Amino acid sequence: MLGSVASQEQALLQRLPPSHREGAFPRSLLAPSERIVFETKPRLVGFVGVPLLVSVIWSMIWGGAFLATFNVANWGGEVAAIVIVIAPVWCWPLLRLRNWRGSAYALTDVRVVRRSGSGGSQLQDARYDLVQQVQSDGTTIRFRIARIAGVGAAYHGGGLLGDQVVWKDVEFAAQVQVFAQAFIALYAQKIRDDQILQALRLRATANKVTCAYCHSLVDLAVLPAQRFKCPNCSAPILPPG
Repeated sequence: MLGSVASQEQALLQRLPPSHREGAFPRSLLAPSERIVFETKPRLVGFVGVPLLVSVIWSMIWGGAFLATFNVANWGGEVAAIVIVIAPVWCWPLLRLRNWRGSAYALTDVRVVRRSGSGGSQLQDARYDLVQQVQSDGTTIRFRIARIAGVGAAYHGGGLLGDQVVWKDVEFAAQVQVFAQAFIALYAQKIRDDQILQALRLRATANKVTCAYCHSLVDLAVLPAQRFKCPNCSAPILPPG
């Protein structure tokens, strides 16, 4: 199974979407054994474009109005008035630029992740076996989470946030959606197979203990009553409980 997953992953990596940006997602936010397969940032124009355009238009309108009535004799007051009227509107694109710098999206070998908020203060993720559907609409990609009681897209700190993880303003969103859907299907099946294997292992080792001397697995059900000794090395075995 592992070899099959690895070979299929290598085939998928040959078709990485053009919007893949190495180093876009901070490695400090990953688990020790977790690795990134695809990472990107939202489009800058999508974050800053509209606020920047509004700020420029606002500045041109009010700047022109002030210049038309500019009084040289009171130039200090005139300049102060211009700054008071125009400066606040530029906080909007600057704030959006700060949010863009802290935003990033990633597909790891375990989950889909979205980093957002001022300075990247918010982290939202979902395990692949919980992702039910991947949809793209223009430049937006939605990873919809299966509706299970108590399950949602997790925020850092353990909270839940709705039934989807949303990537906004994604370049080549259609290609990213196709890649993500194939990759999630591959690793969701691997996660389910690992869970089944773990359950089988637990069932196989139920009512069994490991000998502290020879490290063999001893089935307590086959030992004679009141005679808990390892059948391999005759060392005493302390039954559980």
